[in-house]
Order: sequence, then C-alpha cells, then structure tokens
Amino acid sequence: MIFNQAQTRCLVATFKYMDQSLENALRAATGEANDQALCPEYVLDVMPAQQVALKGQLMRFRNVLRQFLERQQVAIEPSTSAIAAFKTAIEFAEISLYEIRPKGLAAFGPLTSEGTAEVVRLIEDLTQITTDMMAICNGVMPSGPRP
Repeated sequence: MIFNQAQTRCLVATFKYMDQSLENALRAATGEANDQALCPEYVLDVMPAQQVALKGQLMRFRNVLRQFLERQQVAIEPSTSAIAAFKTAIEFAEISLYEIRPKGLAAFGPLTSEGTAEVVRLIEDLTQITTDMMAICNGVMPSGPRP
C-alpha cells in the first residue's frame, strides 16, 4: 500500500465530501432539490442539455475516484446506517421544536396569546409526527395516520 491508514481515511473522507457536494449541486441543477422543499433554494436556470452534460461529468468524476480507490485496494464502507442518520435528523428537528416554543420566540419580541396558542399547537402536532417517525425508525409502525 502506498498510503498509510491515516492518509487513506483522509482520502476517503475527502472523496465522500466531494461526491456528496457534487450530487447536491446536481440535484439543484436538475430541480430535484426544489421538488418538495418548503422554501425552494434555487432558481432552476440550467438548460436540459446542461443537466445531461453535468450528469455525465459527475459519472466521469465518480469513475475516476472509484478507479483510484480500486487501484489502491481501498473499500468505502457506509459510514453509518440510514436509520441512525434519520434518527439524528429527528433529534435535530426536536431540538428545533424546543427552540421555537413560545418562551424562545418571545426572545424576538412579545407574543400575542393567539400566537402562543398557534405555536403550542404546531409544536404538539410536529412532536407527535417526530415521535411517530422515531417509532418507525425503531421498527414500530404507528397505528394509523393522525390528522
């Protein structure tokens, strides 16, 4: 092996970062990143021919990385389970819900009683959904959709 273990870890981490960044950029360029977004981030200004060309170039980029890793006999293993990643995202969402509670929002100015009631209701609804999502991640299917 021409690279030591630390160098190999650095290369793999860098390759993963480049791949994910380019994948995200491609999703933005094809409009996929905006499909379901609450707040679309990008103006879709990439022409169809450019989208096709960018997809092809990303494949070339990945092939060069893959060939390099194969020559170095380096295998890329998934870094974590998808369920673990989803659970982490749920936990971040729950932290965000805590931050938007009435006491937290009041730091930005006084809340009306109606505003307080709306935020409390929103947090209750979203907390139930995150609880259901965590149950699903733990292999327990909720009994049915809730309004």
